[in-house]
Amino acid sequence: TQIDKIMIGSMINEANVGYYSAALTLCSAFSFIPTAIITSAKPSVYAHQKNNRGLYLKRIKQVFSLVFWLCVGFAFFSTCFSKLIIILIYGKDYSRAIVPFIVLVWSIPFAQLGLARGIWIVGEGLNKYTKKYLLYGAILNVILNAILIPYLGMIGAAIATLITEIFTCIISPLFYKETREFSRLAIKGILFKFEKE
Repeated sequence: TQIDKIMIGSMINEANVGYYSAALTLCSAFSFIPTAIITSAKPSVYAHQKNNRGLYLKRIKQVFSLVFWLCVGFAFFSTCFSKLIIILIYGKDYSRAIVPFIVLVWSIPFAQLGLARGIWIVGEGLNKYTKKYLLYGAILNVILNAILIPYLGMIGAAIATLITEIFTCIISPLFYKETREFSRLAIKGILFKFEKE
C-alpha cells in the first residue's frame, strides 16, 4: 500500500495520494475485527494439533471461513453505502475517493485470509515461505501499478492491490509443494466444507 501511494504521487500528483490514502484508511480501520478473531482463535486451533489432526484442520477452515465471509459482508456493505461513508467521514471534497474505496474494500477478504494463513503456517512450521509470498506480492504490485496507474489513475492502483492480494493469498502458496495444502484448506473454508480430513 505504501508502494501504491509513492507511485501515485510520482505518476499523477499528491492530491490523488490524499484521496487514495483516505480510501485506504477506511479499509484499514475495519481490519482490527478479523485480526482479533484470528488472534483469539489460535489457542483453540493449536489445542487439537497433536491429538486430532482432522479436528485441527477443521478448526483452521472454520477460521478461514469466518474471517473471509465477515470481510465479504463488510465489503458488500461498504460498496452499497460507499458514497455516504466517504462524504460523512471526509466530506464532499473527497468524493474522488469513492471508487478506489469500493475496489480496495474487496481486497480485505483476501488480505485477512492471508493473515489467517499465519495460524496454519506457524502450526506447520513453514514460516520461511511468508517472506517469499510478500516478495512476490511486492513485485507484482509494482508491475501492475506501472501498467494500470497511467491509464486508470487511483483506480488502477486499487485494482493492482486487489489482484496482488488474491495472488499473494491463494496463488502464491501453490508454487511450493509444502504450502499447497493452504490453498486447498482456504477454498474449502470459503465453500463451508468442514468435514474431517
